[in-house]
Amino acid sequence: MPAWRTALAGHRVLWAHVSAPLAVLESREAERFPEKFRGLSRGHYGICDPEDFDLVLDSSELEPQERAERVAAALTASPRTG
Repeated sequence: MPAWRTALAGHRVLWAHVSAPLAVLESREAERFPEKFRGLSRGHYGICDPEDFDLVLDSSELEPQERAERVAAALTASPRTG
């Protein structure tokens, strides 16, 4: 994240954190990749602090359309620069 924040400094940016509970992510991972790529969810889980983001979305609670609507609303409301 620090590199992206530096690279995008001065641009209109909405930092959105999209996640779900680890059990949900691992279940999705197993469905998508039944024989390979196991452990990616666990390996990347919790890398970023949700408090560092403008918007936090739980994909286990919101359908894709709802997530898109929340992103659009947040962009309209007041995206920060940098």
